[in-house]
Amino acid sequence: MQQIASHEDAPREAIAPLSLRQTAWAFALSVLLLVLANLFVLHYDLGGGRSYGIRDVPPALPWFLLLVLLLGSAGLSRISHRLGIDHRQALLIFGFLSLAIPLSGFMGVRSILPHLSLLQYYADNDNEFARIADHIPDYLMPKDMAVIIPAYEGSDSGLVMWGPWVGPLVLWGTFMVVLGLATLCWVSLLRHYWNRTEHLSYPMLELPRQFIGAGVYGHSGRGFLRDPLMWVGFAAAIIVHAGDILKHFNPGIPAIPGSTDLAPLLTEGPLRHLLPLRFTISPLTIGAAYLVPQHVLFSVWAIYLLYKVVALVGGSMGLQTGNAFPFYQEQATGGYIAYGLLLIWGARRHIAQIWRMALRGERDGESYPLTPRLVVLGIMGGALFVLVWCYFNGFTLKLALPYFLIPLLYVTVQIRIRAETGMPLGWDYPFGTQKTIFQRVLGTDGIISFGGERGLVMLSYYSWLSRYNFLGHTAAYQIDNSTLWEEHRIQRRRAAGFIAMALIIGLVLGFYVHMTAYYEWGASLLQGGSLYGGANTQVARAEYMGLSAELLAPGTRDLTRTIYIGVGFLLVPMLTFVRKSFLRFPLHPLGFLLATCYGPTPYYWSDSFLAWVAKTLILKLGGAGAYRRLVPFFLGMVLGSAMAYDVVWMVIRALLPEGLVRGYV
Repeated sequence: MQQIASHEDAPREAIAPLSLRQTAWAFALSVLLLVLANLFVLHYDLGGGRSYGIRDVPPALPWFLLLVLLLGSAGLSRISHRLGIDHRQALLIFGFLSLAIPLSGFMGVRSILPHLSLLQYYADNDNEFARIADHIPDYLMPKDMAVIIPAYEGSDSGLVMWGPWVGPLVLWGTFMVVLGLATLCWVSLLRHYWNRTEHLSYPMLELPRQFIGAGVYGHSGRGFLRDPLMWVGFAAAIIVHAGDILKHFNPGIPAIPGSTDLAPLLTEGPLRHLLPLRFTISPLTIGAAYLVPQHVLFSVWAIYLLYKVVALVGGSMGLQTGNAFPFYQEQATGGYIAYGLLLIWGARRHIAQIWRMALRGERDGESYPLTPRLVVLGIMGGALFVLVWCYFNGFTLKLALPYFLIPLLYVTVQIRIRAETGMPLGWDYPFGTQKTIFQRVLGTDGIISFGGERGLVMLSYYSWLSRYNFLGHTAAYQIDNSTLWEEHRIQRRRAAGFIAMALIIGLVLGFYVHMTAYYEWGASLLQGGSLYGGANTQVARAEYMGLSAELLAPGTRDLTRTIYIGVGFLLVPMLTFVRKSFLRFPLHPLGFLLATCYGPTPYYWSDSFLAWVAKTLILKLGGAGAYRRLVPFFLGMVLGSAMAYDVVWMVIRALLPEGLVRGYV
């Protein structure tokens, strides 16, 4: 039977570069599929809240579309070889969609729009929203109630009032594109150095690699799809999800629980200080974790449970536990900052080399898909853009510089997590702490002393960037796509162009479908919302309510939490030093960061534990051969879970009446 990847049998040196025609055809297909995805978002995700959106991590829909494209191409090629597409075209389409589709989702455009508009709509005598809005330049957000009210309640005609919105949307779209391209330059600066010196495996790329016949483990290509173990894993995931879905409609149906709250078992005496504690079973996370380095998996669950023991001891001594002691996210904040600095310091010679190559005008440096000069100019240009942007928007540089440097360090850690572990986590960072670190360390009066009341307002105005971390998710897919495309010798200009166009077109379509939904149904009703809108609108309103409270009753420095930020900042370098000094030391700094970044309830700790147990038993009983042979089984779990939940169930729940699916996410 014909192979999916048409060029795999040929020597790599014989593969011709993609032609302009092939690239144009791949681009046209990419845009078409992106338009269809956005139409789905408009009618079934935003309109009425019958769906919960297209998940951005893992890239389940792009995985599905890549598989359909490759299988369809293999079938059409039997009729005529001209009808099929090159596997590199399919990879370009996959990378384009994995970057562009999330821009219309929960962590993209949907996160920023409420921050631009709700202040006027929800302003009343019980809050300081009008006072807050006065600090925001008129060109960054429409303030005319004749424009805002129809956006939140729906207009009679359903037509979007584009005039007042065009200016702010163009400005914010430019802001997001420039930051996205600057992250591409940052990714290009670090990626090749990590690959060359540490041979990172990019586990999340294993499914696309298997699809095109270039898998690192087990069978690949059509052989992967024919492997019985893959289908056993696929069926196992389907059964788990099917049982969970059916149990939602009929609680009497037995099913493996996706998440179990352990609170009923921990109500007596000091055991209550272990709460909150949940045990989750996710076939997708377990399957993906099978490819994660064993020491990272061990570190995630072991450090998390160790911290629960610390909470037990602290609670028994009278300390407040739960969301307080031992201050998980505060330690993660310091840890992420420290590890980001360590990663940059470790690559300092490579960074200096890229700068020297840029000055000499060399084009073939280790900075795919960009040239060294473009990398340097992009980073400098992005930094200059942010400085100018903040200056003209009244965001004092005393606050703006650290505010934007912190996410740069977070992004550095996130792309490292993606490259080294491939964990399919949407919240692999201490969300929201980019802003709260200022509150912990400085207090309200300290912030105002640096940047005035407007500086305090700006920290909340940009909080969408710190909570939803658009930059981190964008950079993670950029490092994946760059690695995958370089492996298959896709030309630099083609790769860089697809990334840039994915950002631009993804944002344009994202803004279009959301503004259309705003004026068609009203922002307060989207995603199944009521008076205060869907999840993103509620989060934005809660942010401004907190700011209102700060303006009326300024908060003080939180010395305790500041100390724990420092504890995390010190612990990560210590773990890094010990691991370098003692190679068999079991704890890894990435495991510490993943164990603490989500706070007291990381939903993936138990999946990490189960995957670690499975790998330990397999390696002890069957060795490396058994481990490699079982990779298709665990990848089948990933594929089955992604298809069942993120494709099939997404469509089913979009078509069912809203009341039937409200309780099952």
